[in-house]
Amino acid sequence: MKFFYDNCTLKKAILEDSSIQNGVSIDTGTSIAYISTPEMLYKRQLGFRWVGVKEPYREDDSWERAWVVIADRNEDPIMVDTSKPGSPVLARYEMNDFTIIAKSLAEFFEVLSIVIEVTYKKYHGEIMNDDGFEISEKFLDDLRIALGTILDDDTQIENILDYLYEL
Repeated sequence: MKFFYDNCTLKKAILEDSSIQNGVSIDTGTSIAYISTPEMLYKRQLGFRWVGVKEPYREDDSWERAWVVIADRNEDPIMVDTSKPGSPVLARYEMNDFTIIAKSLAEFFEVLSIVIEVTYKKYHGEIMNDDGFEISEKFLDDLRIALGTILDDDTQIENILDYLYEL
C-alpha cells in the first residue's frame, strides 16, 4: 500500500460546483467507488479504527491496526489488510462481514480496470435491463468472464459482483 501511495498520484479533482474532491471517483455503472488520497486516509478511518463523535477519537479495540480503509462505494468500506503479503483487499456493504475482493492491492486495481472496461467499452455504461430496474444478466455474465481472465476463484468474483452491484 505504501508503494501505491508513494508512486501514484491521486489528483484532487475540482468539480462543476467548484468543490474539491480528495480522491478518485470510479463509476461502476450503478454507483461510484471512491479512492481516498493519502491526505484523507486518516479521516477515512473514522468510524472504523477511530470512533467517537468528536476529537479526540478513541481507537476501536476490535479493529485491527493493519486494516486500512482506502476507498468506499456508497460509503461501504473497501479495506486493505497490510499485515498480509500483497495487501489483500476486502469490502463490505451494509453491515455484512468483510469479504475478499482481491488477493492484493495490485489485483484490486486490475479488477477495477476490468469493471471500467466492460462497463464503458463494451456496454457504454448501459448495464441495466430494458426495464431499467435490474442489472443485465448478460452484462454480469460478460463481467464474470472478463474477471475470470485474471481471477481463478469464482467465490472472489461473486464477492466483487455482490459488493459492486448488491446482488
